[in-house]
Amino acid sequence: MAFSVIVTVISMTGALIIKNPPEGYTVSATNIFKKNIEKKAVSPVEDIPPNLFIKRKEFYILWGALAMVIGGGLTAIGLIPAYAESVLNLSPAVAATAVSAYALTNGFGRPVVGYLSDKFGTMRIMVITYIIQATVFILLPWVAVNLWLLIFCSLLLGIGYATTFALFPVLVASGFGSKYLGINYGLVFSAFGIGALTSLLGSWLLDITDSYSPAFFLAGATTIIGLLLLFVLRRGMMKKTSIS
Repeated sequence: MAFSVIVTVISMTGALIIKNPPEGYTVSATNIFKKNIEKKAVSPVEDIPPNLFIKRKEFYILWGALAMVIGGGLTAIGLIPAYAESVLNLSPAVAATAVSAYALTNGFGRPVVGYLSDKFGTMRIMVITYIIQATVFILLPWVAVNLWLLIFCSLLLGIGYATTFALFPVLVASGFGSKYLGINYGLVFSAFGIGALTSLLGSWLLDITDSYSPAFFLAGATTIIGLLLLFVLRRGMMKKTSIS
């Protein structure tokens, strides 16, 4: 209840001080695929309203990609503490340090990821991050054999979660404009609920197999699917927009 009140007050205060830019104000699209973005002139992105946005196949690709990659993050949050307790025989208090490490890079990693995105390109950072995330999930049962290695894996997975929340809005704005970004990204973000199914299925696999490996494999597989969808999105956006 206390957190609810605090978040409500801060959110409402922030909403009251936000002001829309003047009519006709435009911002050039960020080149999300090239490193030296300052050397290439780009055209303003057309602002696509929500009713047209949901009719584009790019919306469904973005929606599916977010659902896939977010599933891995939710699986990590749900299963890493239990893994630390049951497999590594750690106490609940010690096991919680792995999730704390995850939260550390998840929170502080977002501005860092944003900076790297501006410097090297959004899609490039997302591809690298999700390759790392998928690899960590698939190898975690063999790599995380003690607390420190589990913490290391958690730090890497936290960066993946940070990347998802920091850069998916950038993809939406870069491809479909910023005027309706709040609604458009809200529509894409509805995939968060579907992404939670990965964690649910992972827990179910744990129950029936008595092993964490299938659950972490599933999280790795959904991350790979999300990554492939981003490649499809990249090709489509390069053909239809000024982004190259």
